[in-house]
Amino acid sequence: MKKKIYISCLSILFSFLAVIVLPQSNGKIVDNEYNDGTTISEMIYNNMSEVDNYINSLYGNKDSFLITTLHNYGVLSITNVDQSRLKAEYNALGNSKLDLNSDHKIDDYDKLDRSGKGICQPTAVTMALKYMYVRSLFDYTPRVNNDKNDVKNIFYEVVDAYIQNKWKGSDAERKMCSASLNTFFKNHNSAYKATYTTSGLLNKIDGSYDLGLPSIAHISSSSLGHAVTICGYYIKRVTYLEEPNKTNSKKTIDMNFIVINTGWEDANIEENGGVFSNEEYEKNYSYIELKNIDAITYIR
Repeated sequence: MKKKIYISCLSILFSFLAVIVLPQSNGKIVDNEYNDGTTISEMIYNNMSEVDNYINSLYGNKDSFLITTLHNYGVLSITNVDQSRLKAEYNALGNSKLDLNSDHKIDDYDKLDRSGKGICQPTAVTMALKYMYVRSLFDYTPRVNNDKNDVKNIFYEVVDAYIQNKWKGSDAERKMCSASLNTFFKNHNSAYKATYTTSGLLNKIDGSYDLGLPSIAHISSSSLGHAVTICGYYIKRVTYLEEPNKTNSKKTIDMNFIVINTGWEDANIEENGGVFSNEEYEKNYSYIELKNIDAITYIR
């Protein structure tokens, strides 16, 4: 699977955005990775240097150009998890898998993602819930092994919640995200509630961040959709002079970049702090401009 790409590939983004068609399932928007296109990757930046290079490509030729980073409060220590690994480990559980197709027997038809369209949404939910568990925001009884910190145990409970909402094991309608989170919370006697919305996105992201809670972002392109976990955001303030040497022509633009876990690779970052290498940090966190997010599922 294609993971992240570099800033040099971003020049073709706008031609894709001009002809966006959302992935559909019976008229409903879904998160999937069918066709494994590159347009989602082109919206995502690997690190802050790539973000700054992108902004520089837009405004760097302006007089007195300057970038300032605002809302620089750090991000939630959510660990990035490779959805392909999660899927493989779940599918290897044999008779311990859940009854995905409700035929009262466990076999290969109960394996996840048999259609190859991706399991990004339950993976994003799993990353969010793993972080909440580490913060002691809910408790549960693990069923895969005895380690409550093992992400496989959280994922198993997430798959159970999705199946209760009629998930077929591959891609997912977007509103299934909040429905399944709420099923998970109900199953584990938690008072948290998840809500799907397409409006006021930054306010909702900010509200969850202030509470130390993750959100889920839903992204579309012309060929596929993707769900990612939100860890926080930065504001990049761009200032420049519209007319050279005329200080009264100063222009200010604020660009919102959301910090995300993509679910495309594993990162060795501990949720409770520590010193991380730059390589692992960049595996863990990526960045996407707010305007490229269609909707979010937030938790309160």
